[in-house]
Parts: sequence; C-alpha cells; structure tokens
Amino acid sequence: MQENKLYQETIISKLVQAIVTEQSVQTIKLEQNTTIQGRTGTHEVDVYWEFTDGEITYKLVIQTRDWNKTVGNNELFRLLSILRDIPGQTAGACFTQPVYQKVTKELARDVGITLYELLLPMDEHIWEPIIRQVQLQVDAEWAKAEKERLGLGDQQVQLGGDPKSMFIYDANGNCLDSVQGLFNEYCKQSRQAGKYDRQTITHQFRDEYLQTNDEQFPMLKLDRVTFDLEFFDAAEVQGEEMLGTILASVLRYFGR
Repeated sequence: MQENKLYQETIISKLVQAIVTEQSVQTIKLEQNTTIQGRTGTHEVDVYWEFTDGEITYKLVIQTRDWNKTVGNNELFRLLSILRDIPGQTAGACFTQPVYQKVTKELARDVGITLYELLLPMDEHIWEPIIRQVQLQVDAEWAKAEKERLGLGDQQVQLGGDPKSMFIYDANGNCLDSVQGLFNEYCKQSRQAGKYDRQTITHQFRDEYLQTNDEQFPMLKLDRVTFDLEFFDAAEVQGEEMLGTILASVLRYFGR
C-alpha cells in the first residue's frame, strides 16, 4: 500500500514538473491534491490545471489514485460527473493499468477522458546504458612506421564510419569482437558491480587492430579507446512524455 502511494506521488510530482516547464500553452492555474468547486458541489482531485492556447481556456482534471487498477465504466462515470459539474472546456485524465475493454476505451475517448495506461512498477530499476564521447587512439609508433613504409608523410587516416560498428582483429586477421561488443562488456561489468553513475573508461589494447574503410590503411593498430558510460532508469516515469500524451488528447478532443 505504501509503495502504491509513493508511486502515485511520483506520477503527480513529475506531471506537475512537466506542466511548470510546458511552453506550448500558458498555465493559468495549477493545483495538486486540491478541492474544486463545481456547480453542485466540491470535488477532490489529484491535479487541476487551467491553461490557455491564447484563444481558449481549458480545464483539466487528472486522477492518479487508482493507477494500480484497471479503470472500468463505473470509474469513468464518476470522473465524468466531476467534469460535467465544472463549467467551461473541461477534460479529464485517468491513470490506469492497461484497459482491454474496447467499449471502455471508446467511452473515455467520446467524453474527453484520456486513459493513460501504465504497467505496474518494477521491483528493480531498469538501467539502460548510454555511450558517449568515444575516442579511438591509434598506436602512434605503428602509424609512423606504416606512413614511412608507404611514403605517405603526414597524411591522416580516415575511419570512414561509426567506430561502434567496426570490428577488432588480432595480428593474424582473426576477428575478436566489435567495438560495440567491447562497450557491452563494460556495461555488463558496471551492472554487476551496481555502478550506474557516469564514468569515463579507458580500455588499453594489446596487439589488436581495427578494420577500416580506408584503402591505404585497411587495418589500424589500436592503442586505446576512451568513452563515457552512464545509465538511465528506463522504468522511471517520464513527466514530459505523460503530459505530451494527455495534452495532445485534450486539444484533439476540443477540435484544435
């Protein structure tokens, strides 16, 4: 129960953060865990947002408290009664587990309610790696000797592609791995060690070569590769994504 409450609070927090920074519309009023006065009475809502596109003022009621259940027609009618009691261009959004009933989805769409479907939160984070700032260094002494042998002077060697898609060979021409495979191994090691903060990694090569698209240097002897590795939590609720979906649905419903 406590975990569900924390996840609900996370949804609200990220939505509010996304609304505050949203620039496609202008916020008039934004309240969370509030009571709204309707024509016939008051209504407790999780998030209430009034905004304008410069011509029309819209009102949006967002309910997250039952996100861990699948919304049915009864829940939709309860939310609809709130929307109909608030004057103006009022729409709703409801967080729910995946809805498989076609009639429920059609009803929500027809009355201006966005069903934002979420999977149950994972027991563990889903850490996905990001590789940036890749710098491959060629063995300087080897390169100098090769240029002298070929009479090329200071001519630069062109890799001619994304290093991550290239392959690494030993001195006998046997394929050992790809550069991406090397990155994957470091990602695996970081996961096993529970190390998800940003880190700069330098891998030193030993008599290994990179296949290139350069006619004069089809193989380059490698010295080292340096890259930045960090992880992001793919299971984390993304406020901008949620808000974008809901906002597009609201404007579409009112025929913008």
